[in-house]
Amino acid sequence: MVPFEYFAGEYKVSVRECAMEDIVEIDTYNELKQLDSVYR
Repeated sequence: MVPFEYFAGEYKVSVRECAMEDIVEIDTYNELKQLDSVYR
């Protein structure tokens, strides 16, 4: 991962167990827009 090599001090990396609410199925672009404001 090139950005991490050059900018390691700018990243905070940790590990945690995934929960069921972390998993979302996205089938369409409209569903993606509903979940992520970047696509609105």
